[in-house]
This record gives sequence, C-alpha cells and structure tokens, in this order.
Amino acid sequence: MSSVLEMMISDDPVGVFVRYFFTCWAVHGVVSLVSSLIVPSYYNPTVSFEKRISWDYTVSSVIYCVPITTFYLLAVLEFHGSVEDRWTGVSFFTVHGIALHAASSLYESVNYVLTGKEWLFYAHHVVTLGCCVSMLFTERGQFWCSVLGLVEATNIPLGMITVLGSTPKLRNSLVYVLNGILLWLLYLLLRLPIPVAMYFLARDLWTQGPESGGPAWVFEDATMQTCWVVFLFTSGSFLWLLSMFWLKKITAGVVKGHKSAGILPK
Repeated sequence: MSSVLEMMISDDPVGVFVRYFFTCWAVHGVVSLVSSLIVPSYYNPTVSFEKRISWDYTVSSVIYCVPITTFYLLAVLEFHGSVEDRWTGVSFFTVHGIALHAASSLYESVNYVLTGKEWLFYAHHVVTLGCCVSMLFTERGQFWCSVLGLVEATNIPLGMITVLGSTPKLRNSLVYVLNGILLWLLYLLLRLPIPVAMYFLARDLWTQGPESGGPAWVFEDATMQTCWVVFLFTSGSFLWLLSMFWLKKITAGVVKGHKSAGILPK
C-alpha cells in the first residue's frame, strides 16, 4: 500500500499519470453532482444510466482538454528548435500534457465499457494510449507527441456540441452554431495536416536516427525501435483516416446548417 501511495505522489511520469487518472474521475464526480443540481432532466426516469455516464464524461472531456491543449501548445513552442530538443526535450509541459492525455484516454475507455460503446472507440483509445505512454515513460520524442496531441483541441467544441445538442432549447442557438463552425475549422487546422507532421517526424527518424548517431529514437534496442516506428505510423494512419471520416460528417453538418440558415443556397 505504501509503495502505491509513494508512486501516486511522486513527480515521475508514472506518478503524474496515476494522479491525473484519479483527477479525471474526481472531475467526473463533480460534473455528476453539479448536473444533478442544475440540470432538471439529469435524474429523469426516462434518462438511462448509460446516458448520464455519457453526459458526465463528455462534459469532463471539455474541461480537461483545455489544459491538455495548453500544455501541448507550450511544449511545441518550447522544443520546436533543434532535432536534439525534439527528441530529448522533457519539461513540465510535455510530461503533464502527455500524462493527462494518456490518463484521460484510459478514463474514457472505462466509461466506454460502462456505456457499451462500439469497438472503434476502444481501438482509437488503445492506439492513443500506446503512443502517449511510449513517449511519456521513455522520456523521448515528447515534442512529437505534443505536436500530434494538439488535435485534442477539437474535442472542446465537439463536447460543447454534444452537450448543447442534448438540450432542445440550445440545439439551434448561436453558441451551438459557433461551436460547430469552430469544430470544423479546428479539424481543418489540426487534424487534416497530420500527414505533414508525420512526414517531418519520419524525416527526423531517417536522417537523425541511431544508425547515423542522431538522437531520433525512443528505444535503444533496435528491434523495439523498429516495432515502435511501425506501431506509430500504422496507428497514426488509422487515427488520421478516422478523423477524415468524421471531417466529412462535420462538413456535411456545417453545409446543412448554413443552408437551413439561408447562408448557402439549398
């Protein structure tokens, strides 16, 4: 028991990860309590347990994605310079950004079990966890994890749309429409260009890898490094294609909304 407590209060990556995992559940509990007090339909008999859980983790995701995005942005600004910085740079911003991202992915996965989500949601989070944890615990390549992790900013307007859309009076409000537009813009700015970021990451690996004596590696063991590279680019491709599938749906929703508002011809 004492060793577990020591790990939880330590400042090493594992301790930070564990603390953030429990913090996500604490936020979940506060959201549930506040919602029960100010949202009349929260305990409506027609609202299932699964829908309440979905509401709680969706609102929670809006809250914790703000610091994740902030940490990642500051980390990118901190280590964007040299190849050495990109692969060996470690700071408060990288550790806390990646740890919170990984912990929130694990937290959401537990909620997916509770709400019976489809396998695609689990697959998304498994590969996200694998990528984050590999760079968090080895303390290598954290700049690149931060660059790719900036896409979490899209979850802020996405969560707002989900919350507002569940309230009939707010479904067609200006705030709802603005969040829809913001979601679309962030997908274009952060998720669509991911292949460009992956290209520069691959260039680092190719030109500055251990074979050339460079710092572009995560695992010293050659076999482990090869497996990591394959996993990273396979999972990255999967996540990007999934994002493009959702971008298509989001674009269709934005166009439909503009047509309904008379901004675009029907």
